[in-house]
Amino acid sequence: MLFDEVAADFDQNFRDFFYREMLPRLKQSGRTVVAVSHDERYFDIADRILTVEYGDLT
Repeated sequence: MLFDEVAADFDQNFRDFFYREMLPRLKQSGRTVVAVSHDERYFDIADRILTVEYGDLT
């Protein structure tokens, strides 16, 4: 599943739900999840963090 800035324009309660509850549930159910975000507060839940800087993926 690919989520591109899904929670960016929502309130803090939804963002917390999305990142702290919904994404872990999807992962536990065996789904592959790619979540694009600029919000560093939720990077701790990631298995991997990829960054794009000036077109380079690291």
